[in-house]
Amino acid sequence: MADKRNMEEEFEDASIITLFGEDGEEEDFQFVDYIEYKKEEYVVLLPLNDLEEDNASIEILKVTNYDEETETEDYESVEDEYVLEKVYEIFREKHKDTFNFAD
Repeated sequence: MADKRNMEEEFEDASIITLFGEDGEEEDFQFVDYIEYKKEEYVVLLPLNDLEEDNASIEILKVTNYDEETETEDYESVEDEYVLEKVYEIFREKHKDTFNFAD
């Protein structure tokens, strides 16, 4: 069983992903995991500005395209609350020994 670790230590060597909001603002995210649900792939990201907070939030986005040549992915927001809940449940179960989840 894995020890519970500080998020900063857990992901210090992981990939940083920069996303652009609708307003064109950049925000950096730490890659956390890929989750598959109903043959679709979702990415779980942690906003870098939340890494040191006790109540950090995650972002779940649907992977819509992967370009093997450039090794880039496209993402889209998940509007379906049911799908978000299911993906989060899978993520939570998978990482229950790594993170302290708030109920």
